[in-house]
Amino acid sequence: MDFTATQDWKKVRRERLMSPDHLSALDAIAMVLGGSQSPSAAAAVVTKAYASYVEQPLKNSGSSKLGPFWGMLCDAVREFGSAHSRLLDLLHEISTHDTNGSLAKDSFGAIYWQDLPGFPYALCDDAIRSSLLHRIPASANDNISDYFHPYDYSPGELDEFLAQTPHLLNGTRFAATLFEQGFHVPALNLHTQADYFLEDGIESSHNDNHFVKAQEWKVLVPVSATWVVIAGKTIYRMCLDGQDVRPNSRIERVWDKPRWELWKEQLWVFSNRNDFNEECRRYATQALARMVEVENESQTQ
Repeated sequence: MDFTATQDWKKVRRERLMSPDHLSALDAIAMVLGGSQSPSAAAAVVTKAYASYVEQPLKNSGSSKLGPFWGMLCDAVREFGSAHSRLLDLLHEISTHDTNGSLAKDSFGAIYWQDLPGFPYALCDDAIRSSLLHRIPASANDNISDYFHPYDYSPGELDEFLAQTPHLLNGTRFAATLFEQGFHVPALNLHTQADYFLEDGIESSHNDNHFVKAQEWKVLVPVSATWVVIAGKTIYRMCLDGQDVRPNSRIERVWDKPRWELWKEQLWVFSNRNDFNEECRRYATQALARMVEVENESQTQ
């Protein structure tokens, strides 16, 4: 990890913080990024910094107060893809922090620290949500395509949308790794988040005029393919089980074998499209190869 990049990142974020608690947590994250502190030691710093939040009564519990911390962590996830393994370890260490039997909860009923109060919302809103989707408040139960307004893109907005790809890919890799590892805390519905991009990036967007004309494929194809490449085994297992991936939504979405075959077919099309650049064709090819590999592994078990 580049020391200068880590220090520059920390400096910018320190200017936005006032609370000593948040500043201590920021220092801990930066030290994990730089490799000068272990994830377990950093987790001890973080949980100690926010100990008073946990001890407060339920009505004043710290879910919202932890927002800046989770925001910093998700920002590091998007910025430093090469540090994901250390950040994943930090997250696991925080979730297993010994609270001496305390079952203190936030206002939504999430237990400190095992349920990582506030983290699921930060991950979905800060790490893996497209930058232009904030223009209309989005519910966790809504379809991501409801918030695309491609024909309203100004040139600046379109540039912003396309420029987010590296950071969005970093966030997606982190989330997909959690998904494949089976990491679970309440409200962290990673299968639903994956489905938003699998639907819009593979199933439906190729039929939309704006998908090509506004070059949305430059963002959506790599991101949706990344979910498949990293979490393909879990996705395939859920397809074999016929899993409902949006159980709390008005839109019924089931992962099943026909849908898996549809993704394969469309990825093959993407991998051969001359109007896509080489990078997107490569992502599609890798995702398709991973799907075939997962199928073969399943047959030999």
